[in-house]
Amino acid sequence: MYFYYAPLIDSAPHGELNLFIDVYLSKDDNPNYDWYLYVLKIQSVPGKVAYNSDWETADHDAYHTLDSLDAGVTNWFVDYDPTTTIVSYSTAGYSVTVYLEANGILGITQGVAITYSYQYSVPWIAIQDLSDFSAYRIRWIHDFNEQNDDPLYEPSSNTYLAKPGFVVLAKNVSICDSDLHYCWIGTYAHVIAKYKVTFGHPVRG
Repeated sequence: MYFYYAPLIDSAPHGELNLFIDVYLSKDDNPNYDWYLYVLKIQSVPGKVAYNSDWETADHDAYHTLDSLDAGVTNWFVDYDPTTTIVSYSTAGYSVTVYLEANGILGITQGVAITYSYQYSVPWIAIQDLSDFSAYRIRWIHDFNEQNDDPLYEPSSNTYLAKPGFVVLAKNVSICDSDLHYCWIGTYAHVIAKYKVTFGHPVRG
């Protein structure tokens, strides 16, 4: 399944933030659990591109948590990538490999390991990893260094696509609501997401 929000944020003349989420549901031999792989495509479009203004992208923040009723009970974050703070302010050719895995986590074993791997470029960009498994939080900030990026590349003044990802382990549940006359048997991933983008004016001598 997928979710498409374009634009997610539209702030003329500053810029836009677009979001596309691919969600892959993986079932396996264990009937009690499923695995949800999320691949995020976060596209920042600065005012220079969207509105022919002089606004550039300063940073964007992708924050994900689990619903408080499900976290640690029926849902767990079990993997994500990028998994560390990466600073590539000094190079234009740097890329990060995203490797997501669902296998043998939290004592839950599968008949088949599930992996998903891809790369995305981070030219003149820093990635801050602010995630915390114990707090049920997956969070990245992509900082565009709009004040000092290389004039030949300038990702802050061009459209940029970030593609981080994460995995949710979900427990099979049976839920019925007598008022709504509704029953659910199966798994679900109850992820709560918040996205923020900051635009700014570069000050260069």
